[in-house]
Amino acid sequence: MASVHELSSTGSAFMNFFGRTFISSRGNLSKVIILSLVVFILGTVISGAISVNQAVYNTSANLRINLPTVVSVEFDSMAVSEHLEGGTGEWVEVPHWLPAEIYSEIGALPQVRNYDLSAGASLMSTNLSRYSLSSEILHYDDGMGDWLTFHLKGVHSSNLVDIEEGVIKLTAGRTFTDEEVSNLTYVAIVSENFASINGLHVGSTFSLDFVGWDTRELHAFEPSFYAEENILTQKSYEFTIIGLFESHALADTGDSWTDVHILEGIENRIYVPNSVAVVAQTIHFEHEREMYPDDEWLQEDFESLMWFQSVYVLNDPLEVESFKEEVEGIVPPFWTVVGLSNPYADMAASMEIMNSLASAVLLAAIGATVLILSLLITLFIRERKREIGILLALGEARWKVILQMIAEIVVIVLLATVLSLFAGNLIAANISENMLRSDLIAGQAQEEGIEFTMLGEMGFGSITSAEEVIANYNVSLDADTVITFLAVSVGVVVLATVTPALYIIRLSPRKIMM
Repeated sequence: MASVHELSSTGSAFMNFFGRTFISSRGNLSKVIILSLVVFILGTVISGAISVNQAVYNTSANLRINLPTVVSVEFDSMAVSEHLEGGTGEWVEVPHWLPAEIYSEIGALPQVRNYDLSAGASLMSTNLSRYSLSSEILHYDDGMGDWLTFHLKGVHSSNLVDIEEGVIKLTAGRTFTDEEVSNLTYVAIVSENFASINGLHVGSTFSLDFVGWDTRELHAFEPSFYAEENILTQKSYEFTIIGLFESHALADTGDSWTDVHILEGIENRIYVPNSVAVVAQTIHFEHEREMYPDDEWLQEDFESLMWFQSVYVLNDPLEVESFKEEVEGIVPPFWTVVGLSNPYADMAASMEIMNSLASAVLLAAIGATVLILSLLITLFIRERKREIGILLALGEARWKVILQMIAEIVVIVLLATVLSLFAGNLIAANISENMLRSDLIAGQAQEEGIEFTMLGEMGFGSITSAEEVIANYNVSLDADTVITFLAVSVGVVVLATVTPALYIIRLSPRKIMM
């Protein structure tokens, strides 16, 4: 019974003390209002900062999922020019092409999800037509007289990177088998538009020729030169169509003619196994050697002269820098990793600035909240120190008194905290979105010139505008934002309450009431 009586007394004392806070609040209404107002203002700042941080994180994650992560390894002629202009002026002997083994070694790096090593070649025809996108724009026929040129793009794997990355979509037939890629097999995948304009379909065959013109006596270009009597070497190849594709390539160089050239090149592209493109390259070298037998470079093994385009698909766009570092240890000097004009880099920079600003504001707001609340709560506790002393004198545990004071403060600031959550989120949405929009638009306005890269010409690209970033930028009250805000708010209130409470209750009840 004694223990029940003690519990009852303690409970009554607790309820008495807890109740007096609100009974006496009419006399201290101004202090309660000030405390609530301070919590609301600082809570709004904290809520806004947390909302911005969460929005930046979500936006960054969404953009990274949708952005291409393709790069290539290329010879950097600009770096060579800068070296010659700013250095000793001495030429550095470096290869302008790399053997396939080095490209394969790079493809085995951990940052690489998939890669393509493509041997390129060009063959001609007088019977086939090139597909044109528009009759209103000047077209580049890429031909010689009646001969039109068609580009072969070799593939080294049955898993086509262009299909995986959405440059093209297979709409009929099939892709290459491992056996076809590994052997000299004259099979091809062409676009629906190319097939339609030439009356072809899956299973059809068509011929392309290597035509080597005798240019040894040619001193000036004349259209009439490209006639049968000036052909030195000619060889025909017959291809079987095994698949049709639809182009989903992107081109946004800022110049309509350049864009059409890129997109039409893809529509008229002919995918073949690498072995076929290598044969076409080889006959080209043989033709050059026949015309110029004394040229030193043509005396080398043709295999060492083969030219490849490389495309590497990385796991994440943020891995580009680490990938570059590892590639530098593999390739010769003046070879480098080249990526698309990555809009994510500029956007990420803008969002990182905003994220840093929001983090700084958050830390400052937390510090200010703890400091101001501690001072206000200290004043409240000092006015009620006699009540605290009485409770301690009656045997109330000190930790219970601390919890009681924390509970009272939480009740007072609860409404202000909840309101600040919504207010901070609303204000942050308007201010941060306008800041981000202005920064991105200003960054895009500074971009000048026409971008015409190897990756762009191959159809890889990312057209991401400031408006698309804003569309992904969403300052909403999701579960993570609410939980983070509540955790921070509770932590701040507890820290601000415990600090002054410990200062007083560490004293004896007698000293507290003096």
